[in-house]
This record gives sequence, C-alpha cells and structure tokens, in this order.
Amino acid sequence: MDTLLGTLRQTRDGFAARGAKLAGATRDRGLRALKKVRGGALDWRRTLKTRRTELGDGTHGFFAFAGLQLRVIDGVDRALAGFSDRVRAEMKRLTHLELPRPSSEPPPAVVSAKRSASKKKAKPASKRLVLPIADYDTLSAKAILAEIPRLTEAQCKAVHALERAHKQRKTILAALEARFTD
Repeated sequence: MDTLLGTLRQTRDGFAARGAKLAGATRDRGLRALKKVRGGALDWRRTLKTRRTELGDGTHGFFAFAGLQLRVIDGVDRALAGFSDRVRAEMKRLTHLELPRPSSEPPPAVVSAKRSASKKKAKPASKRLVLPIADYDTLSAKAILAEIPRLTEAQCKAVHALERAHKQRKTILAALEARFTD
C-alpha cells in the first residue's frame, strides 16, 4: 500500500511540475506575442504620424481630400492608442499573474514560516488566495468591473469572497453575483 501511495505521489508531483512548466511557457509565449502586437501597433502609429506630417493642416487646395484623410488618420490613431493601452494592461496582468507551483516546491509563506519558527512550533500555512486580477487591491471599482467579464465562475467566486470580506463595494458584489446566475 505504501509503495502504491508513493507511486501516486510521485506521479502527482510529476504532473504538477509539468503543469507549472507548461503554464510558465504559455505565459511567456503570450507575453512575447503581445510584445510583437504592441510593437506593430506602435509602428502603425509612427507611420500615421509621418503621413499626417506630410499632409500638413489639410487646407491646401490641390488635394481636396486631405482634410478627410486627416480625420481618418486621427480616428485610426486614437483606436491604435487605445488598443496599445489594452495590450500593455494585459501584458502587466500576465506579468503579475501568479503561476501554480509544483507540489514539491513549498509556497513562500511556508518557507518564511519555517525560518521564523526556529524555537517555536510552526503552524501549517493556510491556503493563500490567488486572485485572477493583478493588483486587485490597488484597482478602482470601475477597473475591476471591466475585468469581470473575462473571469470564470470559480474566479468570480474567489473575487466575491475577497470583496465581501474586505471592501464590500456593492457595484462589484452585484456584478459578480450576476455572473453566478448566468
């Protein structure tokens, strides 16, 4: 029986290690792809700026559609700026996203508890709540509400538990509860 349990633990640890490695590799690939996308958006913005400079103020008479081109360029530039900001925010979220650890690697709370409890008996570390929204404590209610649609139901429940235990903002709690019934 002990050998079976040992084999199961070893298999579990192997899967956990592979899962953590895969999650890290996926996040890194996603960040690289987002950097390329953001670089492309910035290149387009530079191209638009150059074209805008070429057109001047759009009032010269030899090209009747210069004013229209300027308006289109301004609209596309605003859209690209917004897109670039969203990509930057997603990159920040991915960078701060806490990845799962292999079960053989203790969480930082356990390591620090073991170090500080040299003379007294260490208490078992409680499970730490991992939030799917980076920098949750520093975000405004509006920013959190914008993140809620991308969350799964389980993630919504985790955020709901934290919000209910701490700040208890009614708009956020209502939005999360609405996701439970969907």
